[in-house]
Amino acid sequence: MHLFKKDVRIMWSGCFLWLFILGAFRAEGIGADYYSYEQAYYLFLDKYTTSYEPLYVILNLICSKVGGYRSVIVSVSFLSLVGPIYYMIKNTKLPVVSMWFYITMGFYLWTYIIYRQAIAISFLLFAYEAAQKKKPLAFILFIFIASSFHKIAILAIIIYPVLNIKVIRDNLIYISTFTVFCTLVLREYSIFLLKSINGLFGERFSYYELKGANSGGTSLAIAYFCVFLFIFMLTVRQQKKMRRKNSNLLVFSFFMVVCQIIATVFPLTNRFGLFFAVPTFILLPNIVEENFTSGSKTACYFVLMSLSFAFFAFYLQGSAGNLVPYRLFSF
Repeated sequence: MHLFKKDVRIMWSGCFLWLFILGAFRAEGIGADYYSYEQAYYLFLDKYTTSYEPLYVILNLICSKVGGYRSVIVSVSFLSLVGPIYYMIKNTKLPVVSMWFYITMGFYLWTYIIYRQAIAISFLLFAYEAAQKKKPLAFILFIFIASSFHKIAILAIIIYPVLNIKVIRDNLIYISTFTVFCTLVLREYSIFLLKSINGLFGERFSYYELKGANSGGTSLAIAYFCVFLFIFMLTVRQQKKMRRKNSNLLVFSFFMVVCQIIATVFPLTNRFGLFFAVPTFILLPNIVEENFTSGSKTACYFVLMSLSFAFFAFYLQGSAGNLVPYRLFSF
């Protein structure tokens, strides 16, 4: 696995350029929301902004001066990658494995669909880095920027106290166990709370159908739950000497799985869960590095990377829709 650590600058530059080119110069219509965002772009030009967040509107207005809607695609592709690449550089021990998870768990392909949220996730990763370094002003600044691209990102402000208040960190094992258990049992009743939260945002997300239990996101919830259990068991084993980055991983995976369990009842929370799923999979190699011997590490990575690739293949055959087949430079 030591080969993954060589020529890091070249690798990151190559990865960024490759993913940026794929996203920025994809064919017209690639991505389920391609045309809906194009329609929004023209509404912004007519000074009709509807309920879109201010920084996203400003980005579109700037792009209208330098290339039109195609430059919006280029800008989103760039901005959505900056945060993940930065967070990987700063936090992961095995860059190739983190990048593998980022792509195969569908996070990269989601940037083709959820423009505003993709940018928000990017800035949230800067916020998480600031929270990990106990820089509250920088954290608040990046939270503000993220929520100016996607309103619901403001709820990620909960990360700072969870990561930095000692009593929470010391009892995170018990808090996460109790909360995940309650979420599994009471997820159907969570709809009442989420309706109230939705009301605070002016019914911004009312177009999401409030469905019954087992309606959607179940396979992803199972996948996330297995990842959470894997992280949880390794964290419990090293609780007394748990390193900070590993406790951060438990925090992110905890919120990730809770959101996705609730998403089987209230689909909106799947989007909120992405705010925590991205750092979870970026940090996942760290806990493997610190809990397995050399020989077992290779086996563990093989299993995890094979499972994520299987998930990726399943995703491409299903909900990815018009992302397959991929067409480049054909606009």
